[in-house]
Amino acid sequence: MAARGSAASAVGQAYSRAQTLCEQLGDREQRFPILRGVWAHHLVRGALQCARELGEQLLVLTAGATDSMVHAEARFALGGTFFWRGELAASRLHIGQGLPHTRHLDDAAAYMFGQHPEVGCLSYEIMNLLILGYPDQAQQQSHRSLVDSATERGHPLTLAYAHFFEAVFAQLRQEVPNVRTHAQAVIRLAHEQGSPYWLSMGTVLEGWARAVQGDATEGMTQIQHGLQEFRKTGAALALPYFLGLFADTYARKSQGDGLCTPLIEAGLASLAEALACSERTGERIYAAELYRFKGELLSQQARAGGSASSLPPDTCGRIADCFQHALSIARRQQAKLFELRAAVSLTRFWQACETERATVQQKRQAARRDLQQVYDWFTEGWATDPLRQARMVLEALGDDA
Repeated sequence: MAARGSAASAVGQAYSRAQTLCEQLGDREQRFPILRGVWAHHLVRGALQCARELGEQLLVLTAGATDSMVHAEARFALGGTFFWRGELAASRLHIGQGLPHTRHLDDAAAYMFGQHPEVGCLSYEIMNLLILGYPDQAQQQSHRSLVDSATERGHPLTLAYAHFFEAVFAQLRQEVPNVRTHAQAVIRLAHEQGSPYWLSMGTVLEGWARAVQGDATEGMTQIQHGLQEFRKTGAALALPYFLGLFADTYARKSQGDGLCTPLIEAGLASLAEALACSERTGERIYAAELYRFKGELLSQQARAGGSASSLPPDTCGRIADCFQHALSIARRQQAKLFELRAAVSLTRFWQACETERATVQQKRQAARRDLQQVYDWFTEGWATDPLRQARMVLEALGDDA
């Protein structure tokens, strides 16, 4: 797992053989660690329904167990699986039940499973808090716990794991310098340990940061290379997220280049692959953002052929449907961060349509009300980019929007 990544076919073959031997020997003591390894293999390969079933089997094996590691790993497995499926409430429930069991564990679990369960649970706790709409609490937990805890453990791939989630955390908050810092730490550790899996993911995240910071060509080339290397590991988990980041860089570069059609089409192709992968694997955590990106790129595509005020109704409807679908997914997941972003995009889109048609006026007002409603839900995180963007839109509209 350390050398090739949990999704490697050799890992699956080893654990399959281990399961067979365990059954032949009737070795109940080894059932849990073997099943936990099988779970990780299927999760990282993107078989999320299978991963959920394996996680539930792990939880059954905790009945009557006194070993804290068993309880921690079972809850981590289920909490992690539910996170990637976009079932945030269930994820937070299991992670919350697992964390108390991780506090005083030694490093044996890290060497057995690839990362220490405390750092694993903390990573998902922080991500859940952020996406559910508690960015300040997530930030406090991040500063207090994640990388410091991983550093204390002295296990290199646990530290890579922590830096990776810190990079994703920073990316969702649009804190670009922090993305690059943590991604570079992942890359450095991956080189030191000879881990192509972590190297590929750090490469994608650093490429996104480079592209956003102005080095678009080199950054996008780096993302493409990272994706190629990531696929070689057999992994599929997080691929929709990475492809979404790629589409985001296409959208940003297209906007900067005056709505460049080839860039828009490449971004839409990346999103089509991301959405197909999401449908195939059941990975839904980033689905709302994928549809929001699609709406943004379709809007660029339409404006490249004429002004927003002259868009035909069916084109307007197709673009707005993407934003509405993003809103629906986010609401179903209770993902307030993504709901806020989708509401901002939808409001901006309708405001850009300068036509005075009554139906557009109604949609404009409805979008503004939706944005105000989700913005008013928040009680913290006012300094974060998503909330700043929402506040700027609402202030620009004023009371007469």
